[in-house]
Amino acid sequence: MSIFSLIITCLAFSQPTTPPVDELFIVEADNTLVRCGAAENYYAFQQVPVGSIIHVVDNKVNWGRVPATGPVFADSWGWIRQPVNEPGRFTVLTDGSGKTLDTTAVFAADLSNPSPQKAWRQVCMLPMDTSVEIIEQTTGEIDGKSFNFYKVRLPGAAEGWINMANLRPADPKDLDLWTGGVSLLVDETIVLETESGIEIVEEVREEVSTPSTEPSYLARYLKDRDNQIVDDSSQPETKLVEEKIILIEPISHQKRFFNTLETIYASIPATDMSRQMMEKLVDGYRIVATEDVEIEPEAALMATVRIRQLEMAAVLREQNRSLEDLDIITRLANNDVSIIRQVLDEPVEYAVLGRLNVSSVFTGTDGRPTFYRVEDPMNGRTLAYLEPSGTADVTSMIGQWIGVVGKMEFDSRWRIQVIEPERVDLVAATLN
Repeated sequence: MSIFSLIITCLAFSQPTTPPVDELFIVEADNTLVRCGAAENYYAFQQVPVGSIIHVVDNKVNWGRVPATGPVFADSWGWIRQPVNEPGRFTVLTDGSGKTLDTTAVFAADLSNPSPQKAWRQVCMLPMDTSVEIIEQTTGEIDGKSFNFYKVRLPGAAEGWINMANLRPADPKDLDLWTGGVSLLVDETIVLETESGIEIVEEVREEVSTPSTEPSYLARYLKDRDNQIVDDSSQPETKLVEEKIILIEPISHQKRFFNTLETIYASIPATDMSRQMMEKLVDGYRIVATEDVEIEPEAALMATVRIRQLEMAAVLREQNRSLEDLDIITRLANNDVSIIRQVLDEPVEYAVLGRLNVSSVFTGTDGRPTFYRVEDPMNGRTLAYLEPSGTADVTSMIGQWIGVVGKMEFDSRWRIQVIEPERVDLVAATLN
């Protein structure tokens, strides 16, 4: 079989700059918010304008998990806090940069109250030796303990949650919203096969964006190459004049495809690959393992090994993620224990102790008053109802374990226990 020219496009195995279109969504509702948890009780740290494009990687009871990537999060920020007496966790390198010295939490900023003391929900954990951009630095106290607060650019590893009811699936025509006009990158290799071997022209990289009447680089190159070919019937074989041509021994197309996969596999550790890149590599290796057994048996065998290695890397990555989640839970638990110990050492006569939540019954409508609900964290049973008070701002404590100091009375009209709060303490931050 004689093939005089072949163009191999490696687009499918390049790391995509744009997420898959089925994971992209367009915001259709006003006042759409990205929250730090999958419920309305969690405070918002990002407002998303109508028409914005969002990357949703998971769906949990109509709440979409959103990584902090893409144009919406270009100017987003969060807080890193470090106890003043524990300087070994984070260091400032310059006026605008810092580095983690240990695993470090990034807390989402509360849109309604951006002070660092109100930022209690973690949106990611940064590993040691991670560089961050510092926007500003301040100091303050939490529960009587002094902290350095660093306002940092929100890393791409951070995640939030958005209500899927406010979104519609993106169309292919919406991809420019993500890239700002440039859709994708195309890597091309021009291969010329002659009787004396295979001639390879260097790779051509072209950005494909909005349509243009100007011929592409590849089209201009091929046109110039045609003009350089001299038709001489006395010549026994075709020769091209090109300075960047390399003459090599013939290699099968199957082996060339496998070598491309191997180059990509070696370019980045398997545990650091994106999920999309890993899936495309596995698909490519499966083609080699099933279709090239007779043509390239060694490549087919190695492809089987690579598939197993990638599957193990995926399992390790999930285990690492589970360990990170467990580390967060452990840190919060330790923090809860220390706070509870402090409460026990310095007892306060609370009228009620429990988790604060909104009431679905007493909402201020149908002639009913507006009450918050204090519930038992173990079984969700209502312990008492809490009146809104100008002296105790409890909005930011929803979902948290609180202690209420005040007078509790029985409301005979509604047949419930109601507390008029004099003071509301945040006893412990709970992990939902």
